[in-house]
Amino acid sequence: MEMKKQSKRLLLGAFALLICFSSVDSALAVEGGIGRPISGMQIAPFAGLIPPEPGLAVAIGETYYQGSIGGGRSVPIAGLLVANVDMRASFTPIALFYIWPTPTKTWNFASSASFPLAWLEVEANLSLGPFAVRKKDDIFGLFDLVFTPIIASHHFSETDHMAFSFSFCGTDW
Repeated sequence: MEMKKQSKRLLLGAFALLICFSSVDSALAVEGGIGRPISGMQIAPFAGLIPPEPGLAVAIGETYYQGSIGGGRSVPIAGLLVANVDMRASFTPIALFYIWPTPTKTWNFASSASFPLAWLEVEANLSLGPFAVRKKDDIFGLFDLVFTPIIASHHFSETDHMAFSFSFCGTDW
């Protein structure tokens, strides 16, 4: 009898999730919000872990990426069809954390604000017979600011942790 009740609850929950997800018009991937996908950037030290001691903490990271597209391949960039593209990017996120005092050692709470700096440089070359065009552009500034009013970190043991957070992010604040 109890098993039948659990099956009904599970089926009802799955149906409710299906209705919720089917009513969503669109869902943006990470490209529509926090950051840009670059290999290796997803590896974050101390992800899912808030230190147990309350107070202010600062985290600084650095990711450098360099890539090229050449060998006769054409790529559409800014409405132009270009070949031989070289790109360099440097991302430096600077995050400020405040770890709130908590009476228990199994839960920790924090708030954070992240100010990511980005430097990008792109150079494209196009040759057609005796004609050659070279374009170069670069930019430096803030991108995708992130404010996280609450981060909850649960410590299962000294080596096992899990964090939950709610973030506001945006470009051009």
